Amino acid sequence: PAAMPHGEPLAHEAWMRAQLPTEPASGLPALELVGKVDRLDGLPGGGVAIVDYKTGKAPRAYSAATDAQIRRKSFFQLRCYALLLARGGLRASPHWEGLELRARRLRLLYLGGGSAGVDVVEELPHPDSGEYEAE
Repeated sequence: PAAMPHGEPLAHEAWMRAQLPTEPASGLPALELVGKVDRLDGLPGGGVAIVDYKTGKAPRAYSAATDAQIRRKSFFQLRCYALLLARGGLRASPHWEGLELRARRLRLLYLGGGSAGVDVVEELPHPDSGEYEAE
């Protein structure tokens, strides 16, 4: 495979679209999932980070249960983008030929916090889980 470009985003504000099949017995048509990802970054060793910008500050630590709930809700949108990416929902670019377009990191960038002005919160999906295909 081609080398993943580092330090430069692969895409900005890219529309993604994919058909998600339904159970044949349901008689329902396939579901079309559409989204606009803020940014996709190449990662060392392959794969991409899906990045979403958030205004304000990152939520601070509460109880373990509350933190888990906030994290689940915050990353839901990025998990949908990862599913779209896994289903080939990103229009291919000739510049991406041979690159592994698989989500390896989900990253929230809170633009209103930290001494540098940005708080970064990441989720690392298990590389062999296939979790975005199953959801």
